[in-house]
Amino acid sequence: MKSKRKLIVILVFLLMATAFGGGVAYGKFLVFRDGDYAVAELERRGLIAAAADAAPAGEEAGENEGLGDGDTVNINTADVFVLQLLPGIGPKKAAAIIAYREEHGPFTASRDLLAVSGIGEATLAAIEPFVTVD
Repeated sequence: MKSKRKLIVILVFLLMATAFGGGVAYGKFLVFRDGDYAVAELERRGLIAAAADAAPAGEEAGENEGLGDGDTVNINTADVFVLQLLPGIGPKKAAAIIAYREEHGPFTASRDLLAVSGIGEATLAAIEPFVTVD
């Protein structure tokens, strides 16, 4: 009887933590609701890096929904989910970037992205302040 009650309490706690809290780690997946926490966790894991303290030249604060000011994504190591943090990059373009990278090797400059299907000058201009090839 006590173990059944304990299980119910744990399940209720997990549901409440997921619904109202910052999140719960489950295996290798993280479930979280706070975007700032998500970016901090990606930085901690080395998937994105905080670059400069100020916004890139020509960018207004808050213009990019996926990344914070000064955050960058290494296009040579980022997975499909991290690439989607870049403005204008959805699942298809992220997959195209990875496919190109796997076929042709690492990018040497952000302008190399122009060779990726679906990425033109406008997309490159939007993502270039957030891209690194380190």
